Amino acid sequence: MTSPLVFITGASSGIGQALAARFHRGGYRLALVARRAAEVQAWAQSQGFASDTYAVYAADVRDIAAIVGVGRACIDSQGVPDVVIGAPSYREDDSNPLCTAAPGTSCQPTGESSLMRTETVPSCTTNIESPAAP
Repeated sequence: MTSPLVFITGASSGIGQALAARFHRGGYRLALVARRAAEVQAWAQSQGFASDTYAVYAADVRDIAAIVGVGRACIDSQGVPDVVIGAPSYREDDSNPLCTAAPGTSCQPTGESSLMRTETVPSCTTNIESPAAP
């Protein structure tokens, strides 16, 4: 039986990277998405992750077409994810159209996020789980 697959955006640092480590320890295969894919690859290798337990996809969560593209690439190469986690990072130097707050204060979404859009995949149901689940 194949291990479950988790698709995580924002995997190059912060909560996305922490969740990747936690799910990997829980026996999940990883689909890691980040703008800085080379950094994610280096991090996964430094953690000793076996190459057959993860894949890294380069995309910016603000680019809907890119996220749809890596989602399709993930399905084609790893299968349909069992868990999808949108954990985009926010850095002060980023231009984040979804954040109305000043750096260092709370951020409230404004408008439509690429993470709120969904694309229907025939015969596919994705389960959303708590990070505490594994």
